[in-house]
Amino acid sequence: YGGRHSAGKLKFQEFHVVPHPRPYSVREAVRMASSVHQQLGVMLAAKHGVAAKAVGEEGAYAPSVDTYDQALDLLEEAIAQAGFTLQECGIAIDVCAGNFYNPDNGKYEIANNQNKTAEEFSDIYVSLLEARPHIVALEDPFAPEDEAGWVALRKKLDIKLAARAEAATAAAAAAADAAAAEAQGGEGRKPAAGDAATAAAATATAGATGSASAFPAVLLAGDTLFRSNPSLIRERGRWGAANAMVLKPSQTGTCTDGARARQALTRVHPVSSCGSGAPLQANVCVAARSAESGGGELELLADYAVGLRAGWVKFGGPARGDRALLYNRLVRIEEELREAGRLQDTDEA
Repeated sequence: YGGRHSAGKLKFQEFHVVPHPRPYSVREAVRMASSVHQQLGVMLAAKHGVAAKAVGEEGAYAPSVDTYDQALDLLEEAIAQAGFTLQECGIAIDVCAGNFYNPDNGKYEIANNQNKTAEEFSDIYVSLLEARPHIVALEDPFAPEDEAGWVALRKKLDIKLAARAEAATAAAAAAADAAAAEAQGGEGRKPAAGDAATAAAATATAGATGSASAFPAVLLAGDTLFRSNPSLIRERGRWGAANAMVLKPSQTGTCTDGARARQALTRVHPVSSCGSGAPLQANVCVAARSAESGGGELELLADYAVGLRAGWVKFGGPARGDRALLYNRLVRIEEELREAGRLQDTDEA
């Protein structure tokens, strides 16, 4: 937790781990998330005392952290200490930027006395994603009314994506030429001196980031942007910026309303800006907030997420009984589907 949930100066609201075991398994993903959560608690207790292990209503820790870099460093260390790589367990950030946006001057107070325009803030995000390519999603990176900010970030990511794709294509061609020349025993075109270095650099980059480009996997998710409202989804979806939606049943009223909201996203989403390459319905995240009912009614949210074919869930830290209910139900659904022959092992979530 950060932002309004935390005693520290951190403005960004939440940081989440996003496990992606291969082959993909809900059971294994839940185990990985639980392991990281437990390890983070051990680390916080060692650094700040046992009281730092206290969790909020949604099962998350709220340590006194002042910057997003400090929060990310903590989470990355917990992932490593739990025995996972950043390719196996990525990170998503719920910025909730509307909480520190000043509509009067159009600036974001990202830290005390540090006010940034939307253009400057979008540059910060691009630098952050380049430095930490395991960040897979940014939720509400700008205020819901700040169309210019959303569009600026999307354009900059698209430019970076195009440049990286071009570089990767060139490196692959150079590597292929070098391999062909070597296979021919040196006959034909001799590889240029830079071919091997270019291929090696491309291989090193792919190994460091887990893919040729970090940006295709980045989701720009709208929560307060859309508020699970079909009218807002149609209106703001046309900006071509957000390529994912956080769906909260507490905002939609009924299951049918939630399905309509997801359908609205699918209809207005500009495919050219999708970036993730995932089916649009998979870019829906079902979130369970603390205000929602407990017990069996809350447990149904797991069934709801599967029924909507959502690609993500945001159910909170696996430390409280009500949150464990949701994760356990997801595991049981996976087992039921596999036993019925409707599920097979795959690398995809």
